[in-house]
Amino acid sequence: MVYVDDIVIAGNDTTKIVQLKKHLFSHFQTKDLGYLKYFLGIEVAQSGDGVLIFQRKYALDILEETGMQNCRPVDSPMDPNLKLMADQSEVYPDPERYRRLVGKLIYLTITRPDISFVVGVVSQFMQNPHLDHWNVVMRILRYVKRALGQGLLYEDKGNTQQSGYCGADWAGCPMDKRSTSGYCVFIGGNIISWKSKKQTVVARSSA
Repeated sequence: MVYVDDIVIAGNDTTKIVQLKKHLFSHFQTKDLGYLKYFLGIEVAQSGDGVLIFQRKYALDILEETGMQNCRPVDSPMDPNLKLMADQSEVYPDPERYRRLVGKLIYLTITRPDISFVVGVVSQFMQNPHLDHWNVVMRILRYVKRALGQGLLYEDKGNTQQSGYCGADWAGCPMDKRSTSGYCVFIGGNIISWKSKKQTVVARSSA
């Protein structure tokens, strides 16, 4: 007996999708649950405007777990003038909790590219978190609370034009003087890929 969990079928050829379903039904005990609504913590809403993916329930679960469901929202995930150091405050007493929470925030970046940079910053201190690092994590949660249902809308804009943007700060990390690079890629005006990561070497210029 072969057991199969959830399978997501996506495509723009309805005939092929129906044929694939019939093939699966003939070989496995399966049930068609209709249009995708929820999968691995990701919510999906489909309409004539397009497909919206978001993680509202997942974000709510994080807020409830940390007791931040009634927190005061903020407009930005991190103070742009703040530079985190490795040993700039007292050691956070529960590093395991810090790692677990930052790990959850990393998963939240699947539909929230707006927090990718700051989550990358706090993830650098997983080994030995301090109170200042924890305070930034709490600020991220307050920012997430501001727009729980924010996500990614994929629309048919009538083209498949590819475009990309990239940038980097200049020696942005005060500890090792490395820069952080970021990029995002769009197809047809819809974002499909993004990343924010500290460079592995010390750059000698901003180019």
